[in-house]
Amino acid sequence: MVDDERENISMTDRANYRIIVKGKLDERWSDWFNGGTHKSELTRQGCSCTVLACKVRDQSELIGILNRLSSLNLPLLEVKWVATE
Repeated sequence: MVDDERENISMTDRANYRIIVKGKLDERWSDWFNGGTHKSELTRQGCSCTVLACKVRDQSELIGILNRLSSLNLPLLEVKWVATE
């Protein structure tokens, strides 16, 4: 079930996303993700992954971030909309 807040989002709304990719990004990549934060973690199976917290202006900016991650050959594990606080 989708909660009401997500049902009302449009292509031009600001939003927060949590993005997880397989692999490790170091601090020098921070500027590539529009001021978002990221941290490296280990999965339960011991693989390294990077969790990005991104604030995007609209869906096209989100697609830009996903394209940058793709250009780094980092497999996408999760993209999740996060409620704004």
